[in-house]
Amino acid sequence: MAHRAEGNERTLKIVPHICFTGVGKVNAALNLSQALCENRHAHSCNLVINIGSAGSGVYPVGTWVNPTRFYQYDMDVSAAGLPRYRTPFETYDFLHIGCRAAGITATEIYTADRFFTDYSQVQSSADAQLSGVSLLPVADMESYAIAKTCLHYQIPFLCLKIISDGADADAKSEWLAGRKLRADRFNKMLTDIFAGNLKISLPEQNTVLNGKLANTGGATENMMYETVAALLVITLCNLISPAGFTHLSEITVSDWLWLLFLSVLCTLYAYTAILYLLKTLTPFHISLGTNLEPIYGIVLALLIFGEREILSLPFYIAAGVMLSTVISYPLIKSRLSSKKTDKIAA
Repeated sequence: MAHRAEGNERTLKIVPHICFTGVGKVNAALNLSQALCENRHAHSCNLVINIGSAGSGVYPVGTWVNPTRFYQYDMDVSAAGLPRYRTPFETYDFLHIGCRAAGITATEIYTADRFFTDYSQVQSSADAQLSGVSLLPVADMESYAIAKTCLHYQIPFLCLKIISDGADADAKSEWLAGRKLRADRFNKMLTDIFAGNLKISLPEQNTVLNGKLANTGGATENMMYETVAALLVITLCNLISPAGFTHLSEITVSDWLWLLFLSVLCTLYAYTAILYLLKTLTPFHISLGTNLEPIYGIVLALLIFGEREILSLPFYIAAGVMLSTVISYPLIKSRLSSKKTDKIAA
């Protein structure tokens, strides 16, 4: 993020590893480079996410977009025969390193040390570029520098921008009027990203911890402790939430029955069985199996509820990778064990 004022102070304290880049390309490159160098020994950085605002005459104010191509708008050496946006002695006109965010519109972004008040300048720049068919462009003041820094350090980069103004004569008033809305949207995006990371990491940590506890007590006893702890945490979250428990009245009897089915059979019974299995299998084996949970969920939804979604090719590729991993691991391990046994016998 460019500045603390763009977010809620309470949220910023919860979410770790936030770098405030400052405004403009130079500040963004310097501050991000410093943050990456200071933290590279403490923890590895697998992804840089830039959340900020951008101007656009195409997308409505308040819309999230996902820039994947980055242009340095200020670079113009066309008088020397180079294409516009190309830095001398470099071979590319733009950076195409942005990661895609599912469900958010992809776009290209023009970064300049200026606040655009005439969107036609951005659009004409996009139309004049030599890179082929253009995406609908937006404009900001930092993302190219952040993308270039990530390229230098070989770190994947995800850029998420919320449209703050129309990059026109009313840009200043729109930008000022929308600060509260953007702060709320930034907070929600930060919270969602943080919660997503927890959702990914905690189940694996839970499996490893259960593996250590498997031989210290009964499976049902450990499951009871975990269930009571989960109940206390959920109750506490509802107590401090502004909505409280009011949402419970919206749940129908049919939904309560399905929740009971899922909690007893698919959670309590399944996790108790996992705790028993951890006495003979390693946490790594269990983690391989739990990787198939998304596939189980989709198949169950199709069989029980008859619901189906339009699944893209990446889903089938990911499902194939997960299935092949689960199937191939025991085969490879068995073959390696056989070779090791043969060597010992010889």
